[in-house]
Amino acid sequence: YEVSFIRLVDIQLVCMNELSNPAFRLYVMMKSYAKGNVEFEFPHRIYKNFTTIKTFALARQELIDKGYLENFLSNANLRKANKYRFSSKWREYNRDFISSVIDNRKHNNKA
Repeated sequence: YEVSFIRLVDIQLVCMNELSNPAFRLYVMMKSYAKGNVEFEFPHRIYKNFTTIKTFALARQELIDKGYLENFLSNANLRKANKYRFSSKWREYNRDFISSVIDNRKHNNKA
């Protein structure tokens, strides 16, 4: 019996089509691991099970660049997990696209 889940709203999923497959997967895995928290740690012992260090770093940077994650606190010199924070900047970056999707949905519902 599963009781944990992650929340992704429909418009977010539409916007996430811009992400590469590794970035999308990383985001979903981070959401699951964070268990609803906005700030969270995501240790190597977790992501090593589904990606390489290089792919992780590229996907993480893509998520930061596209507004799904904020810049993170690196604890590499302390040999501790980095601290991350989810961001809603993706809404700002995709404002025009979101408006067009909403307008198309309104138009299609009237027809």
